[in-house]
Amino acid sequence: MMTEIEATTEITQRNFFQLQLAHMNRRISVWMFVAFFAVGITCLRAYFRGSSDSADLVMGIWFVLAPAIFLLIYYWVARKQKRETVVFQHPITYRISEQALSIESRHGINVIPWADMYDHMEDKHSFYLYISSIQCYILPKKCFTAEQAGQIQELIKNSVPVKRKKEFRIFMIVLSVLMLVLSLGSFFW
Repeated sequence: MMTEIEATTEITQRNFFQLQLAHMNRRISVWMFVAFFAVGITCLRAYFRGSSDSADLVMGIWFVLAPAIFLLIYYWVARKQKRETVVFQHPITYRISEQALSIESRHGINVIPWADMYDHMEDKHSFYLYISSIQCYILPKKCFTAEQAGQIQELIKNSVPVKRKKEFRIFMIVLSVLMLVLSLGSFFW
């Protein structure tokens, strides 16, 4: 039986940026970046081999730089989220028990039973607990001991549903890797 775990922390802009990156990895965005890069490489290869015009040079540069542009957009969104989300402007206290997650801020207390969670995700920095498809609570791992983080991980794994569509993600991974291999291979053929 798990004892209640309590931690107080402040959600930072870095936490929001890490959330954006986790979303990027969770969705097909990272594989779209690979596909963009592959198309860019193909266009640049065609231009430098002399088999196309300057439009391929422009497209190649765009498709190679697009992932960096998207990362800058993710950073901007993280800054905006931190600035505009009033509840995250002040420290938050999380209480985690076997029955529910309790979030206390200066605006009040919100208690969410594990069974009412929509989805969850985890990366090396945080636990992300979704109450809808677009809203989540960020629990930074830095405010927990390693033992507590392990207990929370096990509790979430056993108590919160997973709603991701894995088949489509696997298809996009395979397609993107194939595009990248073909694009890089075209330099040598």
